[in-house]
Amino acid sequence: MNRAYKTHCTGAKKTEWLANINFGASVLMTRIFVGLLLLTLNACGFHLRGNVVMPASLSSIYVEDAHASRITPVLQQLLKSNDVELAPDAASAKAVLVINGERFERRVLSVGGTGKAQEFALQYTVQFSLLDQSQQIMLGQQHIQLERDLRFDETAVLAMSSQEAQRNQDMLQDAAQQILRRIQSVNVKN
Repeated sequence: MNRAYKTHCTGAKKTEWLANINFGASVLMTRIFVGLLLLTLNACGFHLRGNVVMPASLSSIYVEDAHASRITPVLQQLLKSNDVELAPDAASAKAVLVINGERFERRVLSVGGTGKAQEFALQYTVQFSLLDQSQQIMLGQQHIQLERDLRFDETAVLAMSSQEAQRNQDMLQDAAQQILRRIQSVNVKN
């Protein structure tokens, strides 16, 4: 065999081996970095939106709504999806979530040269409180207010109605999530 060929082959194998080491180190460093990032996020209390872990003392909740609000079915669905039992009445529940009121508003933000509204602010407000089995206040009167902007397009009036309904539904979902997070943070005395 030719001596030059042997040297060339050996050199190629060394280069390949070094490339594999560099690639392996790169993958290892990436994994370490991602692991440290996840550890840091977890340490600071960051959680992805989604399921809320409710304390065992709030495992059964009755949603009291004298005003037939639009947020009640959204809240009930969210409570069910977070493994909270919906009690049929206040007497059988460990806690009572009272929806004291809600309000949707629409304000004009800007007007065009023709005097017609071009942009609106959609606003949703909900008030609620949380009581325990003996009707003692666990979480006093709370107030959540959300706002979304909506641009008006005269050429797509039907689409605007659909967009407004979608934004209102999004605000209901956001408000329900915020209510659950506030309820979760209540310190319950045993």
